[in-house]
Amino acid sequence: MTKYKIAYEYSSNGEKQTDEILMDSDHEPIREELEHAFSRDTLRFHHQGLSAWVIISVVTVK
Repeated sequence: MTKYKIAYEYSSNGEKQTDEILMDSDHEPIREELEHAFSRDTLRFHHQGLSAWVIISVVTVK
């Protein structure tokens, strides 16, 4: 299993912010898996007024 660090940018209440999440996977994550991880992260922190987001990078963590 490999750990990946996903950096993303999102717009919440008119402000652009960046954040990172960690994800374990047996393979390089596909778009749907990245979206699912992002959705869980934003729900966990209850980001209000989330309007747009973009994945900046996906890198392996040693």
